[in-house]
Amino acid sequence: MPLHVPFSLAAGPLSLTFDRRHDRWAHRVMLDGRPVAESVEDSDDGSSDPRWPASPVLTEVMPTEAAGRPAIVGVGLAGRSHFSASFTPHPTLADGVLVEVACRVQEPPGRLGSTYRTSDGRLVRAVPCGQADTDALPRTIQWSYAIGPRGIVAEAGAACDPSADASHF
Repeated sequence: MPLHVPFSLAAGPLSLTFDRRHDRWAHRVMLDGRPVAESVEDSDDGSSDPRWPASPVLTEVMPTEAAGRPAIVGVGLAGRSHFSASFTPHPTLADGVLVEVACRVQEPPGRLGSTYRTSDGRLVRAVPCGQADTDALPRTIQWSYAIGPRGIVAEAGAACDPSADASHF
């Protein structure tokens, strides 16, 4: 049985610490050594559909390198959907991490996105834009966002959910 030792990715005063929770990996966002947010892995809205959890299901996660810089990659599945994610130091935000996620769906998605609970209890979601085209299945849906001292900020192809109070920590 593999060991599931926590590990981290740092970018200036910001770090992500990954640890195993039940059957998948979750991560905590730390800023200057204090926790500011953590990924929400189970349903955050009371739905009981395990095919569409609050955040991408990552059952295998490992540290690696990308372009000579530290990175973390993860893969997993829920229902018939396959998830992959990469976490790398942001190329233009010195104290940030770029998160890029893809989900290969075989059926119309019930919900996709990445959800975080901030230290004061607010939920922040980064969601993909343009999920509505259900005629072209199977297909891959992508979204990306930055995590930095300002909070969680959408990158091209993603939007932070307006129902969340704010994307700031």
